[in-house]
Amino acid sequence: LKSLVLHTCPSLTTIFTLGLLGNLKNLEEIIVEDCSKINSLVSLESSCLESDCFLPRLKKISLLNLPELISISSGLCIAPDLERMIIYSCPKLESLSTMEVSSKNLKVIKGDSEWWDSLKWDELQWSKGQQD
Repeated sequence: LKSLVLHTCPSLTTIFTLGLLGNLKNLEEIIVEDCSKINSLVSLESSCLESDCFLPRLKKISLLNLPELISISSGLCIAPDLERMIIYSCPKLESLSTMEVSSKNLKVIKGDSEWWDSLKWDELQWSKGQQD
């Protein structure tokens, strides 16, 4: 599977479990649009967090009109080769962690200017991430 596109899934609250994430090594693009109940892309049903970075080939993620989205990966390291992130109409996504945006290849983050201006940045976390 190289591309996953979800449109108008009104009852969906999460997309991936940890087990599923581990099996999506070839996924290159995720587009999620008009899913009114999604609060995170990843469900952490297990208290055992693996230290691996998931979705190693993911290059592009688009999150559009997800009014309940509060987290992309629930703190998991994802998409170490991410190049493009597009986020529109996700008002509850108030911060991006270095684990969610850990790619050194990230070239573009597009989003509503009001959303971008109101993002909360953990400067200590980001400065540690830049030193690694």
